[in-house]
Amino acid sequence: REGARGCEKVREGARSEAQPSWSLAPRILRVRGLRQQQQRGRAGAAESVEAKMKQMHQGLHGNTPRGREGHLKSKNKTAGFSAALFYGLMSVASVFLNKAIFEVWQYKFPASLVAGQTVFTVMAILVLTKVGVIRLGKFNVAHFRRVFVVAAVFQAKLVLDMSALVLVNIPMYGILKSSTTPAVMFLDFVLRGRVPASRVQMAVWVTTVGGFVAGCGDLTFDPLGYALALSSALCTACYVVLVGKIGDELQLDSFTLLLYNSLWSTPLSILITVAMGEMAGVIAFPHLLDRGFVAALFTS
Repeated sequence: REGARGCEKVREGARSEAQPSWSLAPRILRVRGLRQQQQRGRAGAAESVEAKMKQMHQGLHGNTPRGREGHLKSKNKTAGFSAALFYGLMSVASVFLNKAIFEVWQYKFPASLVAGQTVFTVMAILVLTKVGVIRLGKFNVAHFRRVFVVAAVFQAKLVLDMSALVLVNIPMYGILKSSTTPAVMFLDFVLRGRVPASRVQMAVWVTTVGGFVAGCGDLTFDPLGYALALSSALCTACYVVLVGKIGDELQLDSFTLLLYNSLWSTPLSILITVAMGEMAGVIAFPHLLDRGFVAALFTS
């Protein structure tokens, strides 16, 4: 019995020694899990600190997304303002140059002047593309055919412009051409459903009414010239709306659309020149080789 009791004590001691090892296993696993979580947390904190430092470094150099966005906005504003200023200067300069051609050298052939300017536009686009200044999209025959209507309206606009400029003085020509804007707003609403802001509408109508008031006191009033100028304004409005509509539908860039327009306009302008009987007058023009006339012609 004593031997049996001794064996039982030995067994109980062995059990008591084995139980702690099994009870410590879950604790060891929990400790290991906590250590792994701590290591992951430290790594994540280090990554976040590194990312913040990188953002601060980029912010100092203006390379953050907000910095890039602000930089692009300011760049776009500058580019838009420069383009608008350049367009305004060129538009005013072209009016004075064309008026000088008609008044100083007595060149009374507006259709031929339009034809020369159209041919020059095509050549300028091709040369600028060749030297890499501008880029053109791939030529598309279907798109080219769609632009025919735009080119026809554009040619009518140019011929009416030049014909009106022969008969109307420059200040009244500019005032009459300002009637283009209400016509554009009306056609844009009819064809595209767009309505400008009320402030814009008010400014446009005040300018238009002021133009008609100024026309009442025009000492050089010419009914035909006024009719031509107003017709030109209507054609300009149609051209602006059609260009916007076709450009949106065909997704054409400005230079490709201008090339298509000029390619159609070249034969149309030559046909108009022949139909108006200006070829004989151009050939017999006495100042055709005059340096000043040639310079004004190419500059226009």
